[in-house]
Amino acid sequence: MLYHNMKILFLGLIILLLILIWIRMKPHINIMDNNYYSVNRNGKEWPQPAWGQEDDISSFEADNRNRLEHLRVKCQEFKDDKFPPSIPHTAAFYRHWNVTKVFTYKKARLAWCTGPKAGSMSLVALLGNMFGPHQEHLNTIRPQTSYPEYTTTMMTARHPLERLYSGYKQKIVRHAQPAPGYPIDADLSFNQFLDAVANSPVSEVNRHFEPMSYLCNPCFFDYTYILKMETFSRDVEAIIHRLAGKEPTSRHKNKSKGDEFTSIEDLLADVSADTVEKLIDIYYLDYVLFNYDLNETKEILRKKQEKESESW
Repeated sequence: MLYHNMKILFLGLIILLLILIWIRMKPHINIMDNNYYSVNRNGKEWPQPAWGQEDDISSFEADNRNRLEHLRVKCQEFKDDKFPPSIPHTAAFYRHWNVTKVFTYKKARLAWCTGPKAGSMSLVALLGNMFGPHQEHLNTIRPQTSYPEYTTTMMTARHPLERLYSGYKQKIVRHAQPAPGYPIDADLSFNQFLDAVANSPVSEVNRHFEPMSYLCNPCFFDYTYILKMETFSRDVEAIIHRLAGKEPTSRHKNKSKGDEFTSIEDLLADVSADTVEKLIDIYYLDYVLFNYDLNETKEILRKKQEKESESW
């Protein structure tokens, strides 16, 4: 009996030893291991993808470099007074030296300028799950010096008219919030809503409809990343991987259900030329700084002006 028990024990020890040898010899990559890093152009160490996301991350990094370079060039033009002086938003931008709302995540050393209807709600939840609760900072003056310990900074951008439409669907249609100049219970069409935004000072418009260039001030605050709603899922997953070395715990859908439209031209089909022209003025910097197609909207305006002049 004793011999039998010793035999079983001996076999168990051999099996355990073989398992330990197999584990030690098995190829294993720990993406959170400090030895498994590369260095980016700024000398900061970044974890490398371990699950076949190289193409997505590389494409995001290439796009982000192009976005930042485009922003640098256009901001220099802005500072050199090469933008049309008649644009009312430009004057407000000159007097505007702060970032209106910043969320900081100490664990990730991340400072993020949030903007309504640019993926902010889903990103708050995702970042909270990954890095814990955030701290909120309002109207931060000179953010470069306010957050020196946060090595990563980011903001999101979205086509201004698509963002207006999404904001209209959520705030005006679903939640019955008032538009400038209208009572809270007004049943507004999208055309009426755009008229209200176009004829109101930027400072009096709901934050959900203020230009992203006004909210995040990208010419006076250096961002590490600019995310775009058109590629939001890819951009977020790439940034989460860079910050945490793993995939995000949830996914984001680029558009909310019921917020889709077929084209900018369809969106502005029944909007007057005067309103379109004023919207171009207000959101001019969003178009130019974030490289959205301003010529498309200008062409729609030109056709409307021709049509309206023919009707006189």
